Amino acid sequence: MSSITILVSVGLSLLGLVVALFYMRKVSAVPVDMGLETDDAERTRFIHGAIADGAMAFLKQEYKFLTIFMLVFGLIIAVAIDDAHTPQYHEGIYTMVAFFVWRFDIGCIRIYWNESRHARKCEDHCIGKTKLSCRV
Repeated sequence: MSSITILVSVGLSLLGLVVALFYMRKVSAVPVDMGLETDDAERTRFIHGAIADGAMAFLKQEYKFLTIFMLVFGLIIAVAIDDAHTPQYHEGIYTMVAFFVWRFDIGCIRIYWNESRHARKCEDHCIGKTKLSCRV
């Protein structure tokens, strides 16, 4: 019975990842400069690139600290969650691996979602404004 539960959990998790990937690609397929004139489209692409570069620099620093936290907390999870009454299942290890996979998935989704969201914000607020008056 427990193996069926694990298989169903893994299957539903993979289904969730496939659905998230589908929607991520669907949103990413919409061009940032769709329906804009050439000057506005070029400016939007420039702003989008600057935002993407800044977001990636921030996330790189953030993930340096999160990696240390994840390793320490993962070891705590592996030791604290493992139940001595069920030595054949190793719940702590499974929970630690699930924690790592979840954190990695959330990080990847966050990177792509933030880039797309900020580029749309740029397009809505900055087109037709001077460089100094554009505040996103």
